[in-house]
Amino acid sequence: MVDNKQVKDYLFTDTRPVVGHIPIEEFELHPATALLSYTLVVKDAIEKCKRSFDKKANNHLTVESQIAIQNLINSALASIMGYFEMYEKYLFAAMFEKSIYLSSFVENTFYKETLGRSQEKVEIPFAQLTSYRNSPVSTGLIIANSLGNWHNPEKVNCYFRAFGLNTNAFSNDDITDLQVLWQLRHSIVHNGATITKADAQKVDQLKTFGDRKIVLSNKFIYDLSKSMHSMVFNANKRLEQAFLGNLISTATTSDRNNISKIFEVSSRNTAWLR
Repeated sequence: MVDNKQVKDYLFTDTRPVVGHIPIEEFELHPATALLSYTLVVKDAIEKCKRSFDKKANNHLTVESQIAIQNLINSALASIMGYFEMYEKYLFAAMFEKSIYLSSFVENTFYKETLGRSQEKVEIPFAQLTSYRNSPVSTGLIIANSLGNWHNPEKVNCYFRAFGLNTNAFSNDDITDLQVLWQLRHSIVHNGATITKADAQKVDQLKTFGDRKIVLSNKFIYDLSKSMHSMVFNANKRLEQAFLGNLISTATTSDRNNISKIFEVSSRNTAWLR
């Protein structure tokens, strides 16, 4: 495939435990914490490159170093948004599993809000179902993977409101930021880091940037990690409060504590959690 090598020759060639990747188990337990851990890993990597790459006499990066950093930052943004989608899906899945404790959960309403008012069944490819054999995959995750609008923050708000919760995960400011981030990610992945004229018209903040290459500031990933800490912390706090405020009367203290665990948000950079 690459240089006449088979996939097995360049993928998973090291049998030692993987270091530096956030395991799926972390997303299953604490989706927000897993996401934020990854943003810090990427932020640290970019900052280390900035310190290590060749510089001019004035301590600014050389042209070659600047080009390298830009490529790394673009790749980092695309990767972080992939992890953000995982955060959304795994939080949704965990909430679905705990929805048996919700007094506000109505099945028909949930179906309509998540799948569309004209669709009343989940369509899951048979191959996808068979891939879950002999594995402890939650029903919530199967449903989450069948939904197709995780890059649309307004639709994601609808997914979470479908549980009967009178609150949005993402604020209006969050939605504005996420619309830009998702479009940048799309342009990096699908259009060679160019914002096409057509794509520029999809997001108000990008309308004047049509047919331009994406050049992000060298501090972008640092700032993105910081802002995601705040965004996710507040999203989880809103959802947790709404969820706990709609529990059935028979829910015990132990039930409440277990539910709260799925909304936990921690980070080694605690100052950014506010």
